[in-house]
Amino acid sequence: MNALCNARGNVIMPDLALTDEQQEFQKLAREFAQNELAPKAYECDQKSMAPKEILKQAWEIGLVTASVPDELGGLGLSLLECCVIAEELASGCSGIYGAIEATTLAQLVLVAVGSEQQKRKYLQPLTESPSFAGLDAQLFSSGQPKLECSRDKDVFVLNGEIVVANGASADWFLVSANGPARRIFIVSRQDKGVEAGSPVFSIGRKALDLTNVKLTKVRIDSSNTLELEQNAWQLIKDQAACVLAAGSVGIARSAMQNAIQYSKERKTFGVAISQHQAVGFMLADMAKDVEAARLLIWQACLIAGSAQTALVSAAVARAFAQDMAMRVATDAVQVYGGYGYSKEYPVEKLMRDAKAYQVYQGTSADSRVDIGRHLVHQ
Repeated sequence: MNALCNARGNVIMPDLALTDEQQEFQKLAREFAQNELAPKAYECDQKSMAPKEILKQAWEIGLVTASVPDELGGLGLSLLECCVIAEELASGCSGIYGAIEATTLAQLVLVAVGSEQQKRKYLQPLTESPSFAGLDAQLFSSGQPKLECSRDKDVFVLNGEIVVANGASADWFLVSANGPARRIFIVSRQDKGVEAGSPVFSIGRKALDLTNVKLTKVRIDSSNTLELEQNAWQLIKDQAACVLAAGSVGIARSAMQNAIQYSKERKTFGVAISQHQAVGFMLADMAKDVEAARLLIWQACLIAGSAQTALVSAAVARAFAQDMAMRVATDAVQVYGGYGYSKEYPVEKLMRDAKAYQVYQGTSADSRVDIGRHLVHQ
């Protein structure tokens, strides 16, 4: 997939067609989701835990380190390719995929704004053994950071308690703190004063490891910080929004596929309910919304961080995908009728998972705030 450019080199319209290589990555992720994630989705949802053996398999085929540059041992994939993979894995089970998603988001930050030394120190080890990274579960939200930061010469001292995605298993994770400048800190689980506490149980994406982590006088050397200019912060926010939006699309697509299959099997008045116009219209709305969200994301991937994000942006893509996934999953439950609300069928889980994407790493309202600010300040 390439962007079309004018004579000045500015992106004017993206070519939204996957290349043969990108389709191969899509196929790889889709087969892994169908063969490994989907069969374990219900069990892992009930246990609120992702199987380590499945995550290890994902690491072995490169899905965990897809965004790490190839010179450091990763696949070196683009943001677009990461989003294609994200949609496929989330369609299998967004909860299990959550460990990969959190790692990918942390990697994208370092790839975008980290120093070469930081990349070698933190990214390369992720490619050498099955290991994961994490991040503050509200790193990209619009709220104030919960951690307090003070400074002792070239050392920053962090105090407070946060919820960390992959908090119980990550070798390192990213956090932000209150301070005069926007700064992200790389915290190692081995740092003195870092204490992983109790898990946080949610109603959706239950297999995602969300853990309360307490930081008590944790000292972070300046070499392990990322001080962000506004443009750099916008770039990583755009990239994170695209990845998270792709996860929402994966859930919506799975809900739609389940609804279609059930509508062809369930009969009333002697015919499959898919033949009833009301159900047919509902399925058609699902299909057009899923397609629209996917194309918004792919387009946003090509212009993420550029000046052209003023209107057609990652924030637009994420806001649409977040609410679309919730709407499609809810309609899928409606197609199933009373059965849709039963744990015997998969759509109730998908509805809960879709809601999690509406509030994780910032709500859909946060996305609208970003869009509104672009509109009035352009």
